[in-house]
Amino acid sequence: MYLIDLFCGAGGFSQGAVQAGCEVTLAVDSWQRALDAHELNHPGCRHVRMEMGGDMDDFVSFVEEHLTTGGIDMSQCHLHASPPCQPFSAWKRCFDQPLGYKDQGLELVKWTMQVIDRLQLASFTIEEVPDPHLQVLFDDWPSASASQTYYLHRYGVPNTRCRLIVSSVHST
Repeated sequence: MYLIDLFCGAGGFSQGAVQAGCEVTLAVDSWQRALDAHELNHPGCRHVRMEMGGDMDDFVSFVEEHLTTGGIDMSQCHLHASPPCQPFSAWKRCFDQPLGYKDQGLELVKWTMQVIDRLQLASFTIEEVPDPHLQVLFDDWPSASASQTYYLHRYGVPNTRCRLIVSSVHST
């Protein structure tokens, strides 16, 4: 199984995927320092710095071209995305945020969902902080087969964060 990691950060999800037997093929993030750290841990992966949330056709074409050029069958590819969670974080709500901050976060999540719908890869996961707006959005999404809140420390992840994970496996 090949992995595309969007909003990859330093690569925590990628590392878990490698430990589970996947090959990380593409990591995308807008933060160069995070990509640099990811590249140290996953040197065989293509690393691309870009702002996500822009033109859907261009981004989908970019991913499809990457897979085709690499000889990767889309039916053997998993997409994971961790769109920025700050707009939904309870901690961030303690501070004054600009008007529309949460709406910007929702737009990135919706863009990610559209990318997933367009690519139709073997499987996908999206990781976010629990939020009622996101839960409704994910529950109403026909592509998702499951969404559940997980306390990650219960699964051996070395942190106490709670995460909402939405996922699906496409039948081929």
